[in-house]
Amino acid sequence: MVTDLYWGNPANSLSLTIVAPDATLGPFYDSADGIVNGRIALSVSSPSGLTPGTWTFYIRGHSVSGSQVYSFITY
Repeated sequence: MVTDLYWGNPANSLSLTIVAPDATLGPFYDSADGIVNGRIALSVSSPSGLTPGTWTFYIRGHSVSGSQVYSFITY
């Protein structure tokens, strides 16, 4: 599974937490993918496959001046 949270303004900091049926991953911040660029792009995998069930994604403003628009996709 790939997740991509994009807000494009590295001056503001968002976080992404992924709650799988069997584990909580994160929170992840802008630098989680190795680049500070207003994007958190992650690939989530497991040798035994991803656990089926409901997955929940939490996006939070960690340090935001004013408001911040973002896009989020997962596939």
